[in-house]
Amino acid sequence: MNSLKICIITHQYGNFWSGVGTYATRLINALAEKGHSVSVVCPDVSKSKSHSEVNIVEMEGLKIKPTLGNWIILSYHFNKTLQRLLKKESFDIIHFVDARDSFFCKPKGIPVVGTMNDYYFAEASKNPLSYRRHYDDWLTRSFFYNITRMLEKRAIKKLSMVIANCNYIKESVIRNYYINEKLIKMIYYGIEKPDIAAYKVKKGEKLKGHPSILFVGQNFRRKGLPVLINAVAEVKKVFPEVSLHVVGKVSEEKEGEMRELSRSLKIEGNIHFLGRKDNEEVKILFTMADIFAMPSLIEGLPWAFLEAMSAGVPVIGGKTGGIPEQIEDGVNGFLVEPGDWKDLANKIIKIAGDAVSRERFIQNSFSALDKFSLDRMTEETVGVYHKLMK
Repeated sequence: MNSLKICIITHQYGNFWSGVGTYATRLINALAEKGHSVSVVCPDVSKSKSHSEVNIVEMEGLKIKPTLGNWIILSYHFNKTLQRLLKKESFDIIHFVDARDSFFCKPKGIPVVGTMNDYYFAEASKNPLSYRRHYDDWLTRSFFYNITRMLEKRAIKKLSMVIANCNYIKESVIRNYYINEKLIKMIYYGIEKPDIAAYKVKKGEKLKGHPSILFVGQNFRRKGLPVLINAVAEVKKVFPEVSLHVVGKVSEEKEGEMRELSRSLKIEGNIHFLGRKDNEEVKILFTMADIFAMPSLIEGLPWAFLEAMSAGVPVIGGKTGGIPEQIEDGVNGFLVEPGDWKDLANKIIKIAGDAVSRERFIQNSFSALDKFSLDRMTEETVGVYHKLMK
């Protein structure tokens, strides 16, 4: 295919601390490797992970930290920067890595693509009390989710094409935002091919505990950390030396809540908070763990499971969103109903006590990763670009 001139807009590039940043970085660098001319509008760039051939467009006037909570302000500044850029350059395609960021976008004569990385707002409950069970900020969260639902719907209605990162999100967007199914394409996230040969010979250091469980996530409650902590208390009755290693940090307050829960269950010595780690450190931690567990209450298509599967560690995930498209229950890992800490504990005990099943999960995970290929993601994305240019 011919080389394209692509403008990609994202709130983080070269950063791996969120799924959107991981997706943006892998896609942008892969496009550059394929020989496409890529310009990136981004307020938060990690130069160490960016590609040397990618043109970084500086954003002016943005004085806020790019977060999900202030996405609408960020969208406004994206549009200002884009309009200024379009006066100097032309592009074949414009791609918003997070579709809702296109809210203020007004390009003329250029196809605009947006990726839907989650469905949290599309399926937001209008009843504030439905958030109360799992979230302390339930009232604020309900208001924010429903306002964003309305604005996000308007944003993606203006796009030439929507890319959904899994079938669940695709169907959710069609169902809740009334998008024509011809205008939305499912493209799985793509990861580099795992080094199976290296896995077979590795004999590195292991995380403390038997079994050692790893959790990676910035949003403790949404990703099910309280559920996992409760499960660990149950697992301890069978495996007294069980340990849970928590990677991620939102705030001292949120971590304090998790520590207090551990103390109330009398398992504070079994829980280890490691704080925020960079992507390379997390990759090493995956190889050191016996089990990776993230029993999310609501989730899109998390990169963490792809990273864990690639590292050769058995996985347990919440039966929600796109996770069942990554994990086939009983084949390459286990699924649990969101909030069911008793079943989660049983699944951890099964993996810890059955070396044969553990190895079967690992080998099946390597096979499952075939559909989450970086080359496939890149080629299918470029295919969308070319289709819109016809």
